[in-house]
Amino acid sequence: MKCIIQQVRKATITITTSEETITRSMEAGIVMYVCFEKNESNVENAIQTCITRLTNNRMLSLWSEKIDQTLKDVWNNLLVVSNFTLAWRFDNGRKPDFGWSAWYKEALSFYNLLIEKIQTTDINLITWEFGAMMSIDAIASWPIHYVWDL
Repeated sequence: MKCIIQQVRKATITITTSEETITRSMEAGIVMYVCFEKNESNVENAIQTCITRLTNNRMLSLWSEKIDQTLKDVWNNLLVVSNFTLAWRFDNGRKPDFGWSAWYKEALSFYNLLIEKIQTTDINLITWEFGAMMSIDAIASWPIHYVWDL
């Protein structure tokens, strides 16, 4: 399981189909891009570690120049976006290999488990359809990103 964590002042996610445009947005919080890889050995442990870090780690700063706040301190909003490209490798040639990401059905199952576990916390969760084509507009608070390889 891989995640990229980005603190934002505002984020909007939009899906446009031939029939409709749907938008969800949030004020300050975290955008978390998540990817599950093939041969994940202990997904439940990785998910629990992710949630523990989200709820307990001091990795944010909104009102000061110090990184001394948790997600709960910074309006408690979390936007989760599935992103299979986090599992890329550039081993051969000039084209990235995305074959390291979990198969769709397996990744969907893991993603749903992640969402279920987050919903048991007091985090204000915003999520979207797994694997959908979407546009994401995010205004970063700081040029800080955390990359978690769980």
